[in-house]
Amino acid sequence: MKTIIWKSTYYESLEYMQWKKEAELNIFQSTVIGLKDDNHWLLQYQVITDLQWNLRSFQLHAMVNAVDWVVEGQFIHGKWSINGQERSEFENLKFIDISLTPFTNSLPIQQLNLQLGEEEPIEVMYIDVVHKELSRVQQSYVKLDKETVRYANVPKDFQAHITIDEEGLVVDYPGLFVREW
Repeated sequence: MKTIIWKSTYYESLEYMQWKKEAELNIFQSTVIGLKDDNHWLLQYQVITDLQWNLRSFQLHAMVNAVDWVVEGQFIHGKWSINGQERSEFENLKFIDISLTPFTNSLPIQQLNLQLGEEEPIEVMYIDVVHKELSRVQQSYVKLDKETVRYANVPKDFQAHITIDEEGLVVDYPGLFVREW
């Protein structure tokens, strides 16, 4: 089992994540607590991938300003079931991006396996925890060197040079997150 702690000065949050491998699966379980702009939250999530980092499922339970929000997703044969309902607007999306955590950037970083200088535009299911919304968004990743990936929203209204470790996990996401442990 591996434990990771991220701190965010932007979101005024702290995240404690554990990663374990079990029966040919990666299981990531995390708790995030924080506050920003009069919003306070407790987020607990679990993400399950196979050993090649292909997303299988996720569960999240958030309490934002004392209001609960639960989302459970299963990815089977290119289709997403969210809280038991098939959601065609997310069909064939291989990745999720959960706000308030740098972890989900590791999913495309690991699975895309980019070569130096290679750029890959992707579409993801963006999970906005504070506003309790799911949406389809475009992102782009470029491998700049062994330890640096450029992440961008498309259209490129935001980008960051993310430092990663040998396992593709975020070490430093400038202005947003830094790994403490």
